[in-house]
Amino acid sequence: MADKAKAPRKPPDPEDCDYTYRVEWDKANRAHIATVDEFPSLSWSGPFHNRALYGLQDVVAEVIAQMEAAGEPVPPPTLEVPGRRAAKALRALFGRDG
Repeated sequence: MADKAKAPRKPPDPEDCDYTYRVEWDKANRAHIATVDEFPSLSWSGPFHNRALYGLQDVVAEVIAQMEAAGEPVPPPTLEVPGRRAAKALRALFGRDG
């Protein structure tokens, strides 16, 4: 698990958002811990929810780039994207943002 004082502050790349990310508070370490289901060996910690998430998304993007460069298969997202699209369509239909 990485723990850096400064994590990226940019929004995540939409290409990486189909993976299943989770961020939980670790009371013992007093930090947010981000994990991603498709890459169980990766995690990132940070003092804030978004720093943990964005940090891990950057690591995932780097790992994917390395895997592609080495010709290794990249794990597909396990998130049900059609379900997300349906939810977005329903929100648009009923005029809700969330």
